[in-house]
Amino acid sequence: MNVYPLVWRFPVPLLGHIEITGYGIMMMVGFLMGGWLIALELRRRGLHEEYAADITVAAVIGGIIGAKLWYWAMNGGSLFSRGGLVWYGGFVGGAAAVMINGWRKQVPLRWTFQIAAPSLARLLHRERRLRPPDQSPVGSQVPPGTATVNSGEHDLAFRDPDAAWH
Repeated sequence: MNVYPLVWRFPVPLLGHIEITGYGIMMMVGFLMGGWLIALELRRRGLHEEYAADITVAAVIGGIIGAKLWYWAMNGGSLFSRGGLVWYGGFVGGAAAVMINGWRKQVPLRWTFQIAAPSLARLLHRERRLRPPDQSPVGSQVPPGTATVNSGEHDLAFRDPDAAWH
């Protein structure tokens, strides 16, 4: 899959040019939305909303470092090139940084997880409830050979390895 970047270039005195890409904007939006959702969760629980900013900054720094290091470990090359971010490296690095930040702030780890998990789940959520097209609000289809099992809150689909997706 090719990603065609949206790029804005701005001249900066003494530094040359700074490029802002569409991928960078989407990363920023994702982190800001996650931080906002964490702040809402903290407000709902009556806790200090400032911890949302601490979690977000730790996730940004740890996530970008983790994504870059994972890419470098798998592909080599320069650590300081423009490209090369791997989402699972970012997840591991961001989670580690958030845990270290919570430890530094003396917030119990389970509280940090309980606060961050709802926003992470909302941001990573995809339509997992596979139904026939006439019943689905988004028109997702169940491939032939798939058995749909109702697990209460969500429908889980188990695909037969021999069935073909159409």
